[in-house]
Amino acid sequence: MITLADEHAADFGVALSAPTPDRAPDAVEQTMPLLASGQLRLRAQRLVPMRDAAQAHALLEVGTAHEKLILTS
Repeated sequence: MITLADEHAADFGVALSAPTPDRAPDAVEQTMPLLASGQLRLRAQRLVPMRDAAQAHALLEVGTAHEKLILTS
């Protein structure tokens, strides 16, 4: 998975993992052809304000969020 995150998320009390090049060095090269051919589909997305991060996390914990939750500032 590739994730872009707000560098100021910690200001809102959100802890993020740090990506490193060794975690998935071939991810883009492997996934882009699958995406282009239709073999891979992106999940639906729901934008959630950063101030509601705890609620978003609760949805993930109980398994009721079936879309990708994107925290926004």
